Amino acid sequence: MKCPNCGAECTDDMKFCNECGASLDVVIPEKKSDAEEAAELERLQLMQQGAIEIPDDQQKQVISSMASAGEDSGQAEKSPVEQISQPKEPTPQQETSVRQEIREQQFSAPQQETPEFIQPQPEQGFTPPPIAPINDFAPQPPVPEEDKPVKVGGLRITGASVITFFAVIILLCITLISSVKLGLTGERVEKQIKSMNTWAFVSSELDDRLISDNLFGELHMGTATGYAYDEADFHSFLGQSDILDFIGGRAGEYVDYIFSGNGKAPSVDADDIINFIRDNASDYDKDFANAISYAVVKGAINENDTLDYFDMDEIERETEISTDTIRYGISYLTIGILAALLIVLMIWIAVIVDRKARFLLGFYGNIFKWSGILTFLAGLAIAGGTAILHVVSNEAVIYLLSVVALPVGVFAMIIGFSLGLLGFVFGKIKGSIKNKEKRSKAVEEALVAAEK
Repeated sequence: MKCPNCGAECTDDMKFCNECGASLDVVIPEKKSDAEEAAELERLQLMQQGAIEIPDDQQKQVISSMASAGEDSGQAEKSPVEQISQPKEPTPQQETSVRQEIREQQFSAPQQETPEFIQPQPEQGFTPPPIAPINDFAPQPPVPEEDKPVKVGGLRITGASVITFFAVIILLCITLISSVKLGLTGERVEKQIKSMNTWAFVSSELDDRLISDNLFGELHMGTATGYAYDEADFHSFLGQSDILDFIGGRAGEYVDYIFSGNGKAPSVDADDIINFIRDNASDYDKDFANAISYAVVKGAINENDTLDYFDMDEIERETEISTDTIRYGISYLTIGILAALLIVLMIWIAVIVDRKARFLLGFYGNIFKWSGILTFLAGLAIAGGTAILHVVSNEAVIYLLSVVALPVGVFAMIIGFSLGLLGFVFGKIKGSIKNKEKRSKAVEEALVAAEK
């Protein structure tokens, strides 16, 4: 006999193969007759066609029988498992009848409940993750909606325009205060007054009289000189004196104190005026200096209350404006508050127009442009207007004011021009964006028309 495992020659009394060690106790199935095999094959074919039902406990046996029958008959097209699992294709008549039957069942039979979900069994050794229970009634987080573009209509444009008006006023205040802070300092005022023309100043008018004549009567210079000198002599004396240096030094002290609070309250007393006359009279004419009675001059100053014009308390009483109010009005704190308010208004404009670049640049450009124009005009009026007014009126006070205010006007014109230029740039950018939108809209309309 031969080994069923390796095919080696073995004797009949051997239990195990000498070559591979396989057991030789193999049960050889009895060979069926041709009639039995044909009957068995016919029975299996009937089971495949569905004519005979196959019990569950005989399915494996039937599959093995068909496998052996297929090997014996030489069928190699399909395996027994494929023959049982793959039914024959229905004929067209059978397919039509089946479809008709399905339609009748759908319209006549009641709807069945949906079967419960059957969770597939996990493989051996695999631990599925825990599944959270589903609660249909639990509150779900709201789904955020996409921001929709807001249409900038007439009402929004009107509101933004009103805010723009107030923003222009606030920015105008900021620029004017900044111009005063930069241009009106004690050092600058002193320098400006010293640069004036002395003869033009003493020849200007004060209370409808020349300033030299006014001072001649205020100080009783006729009496003080025994009427040896008159108004013309005193006018010549003042024209050759350093009266502008005297006025400029005192004016610088007053400006520093009033606008910046530097130092103590300045004042001018009778001795300051007498020392000014004595120092300049000796250089002008010794006879004139010797003829002056300074006691008479000092008595005239006290009699006419000339020093009241230089007393800070009297100045506040006459103008009804305290120096503290002036300092707070032009302080950096005030500029900061106004700047913060301006930023808030500009943010409101951005919210109203929904941050649309074209509208935003338009309104911001108007703020800078109009505040710049108004600031420039104000600076021009301060610098040039006061000078023209002095030429027309020939007033000494206007002359002093025009010279002192000139730096303020220059700074205002510089700031105004810069803001106007910035507003012009914003306007150009807005125009380019608007033209681009028009071109894009025209192209879209052309494409739509072409598609139609």
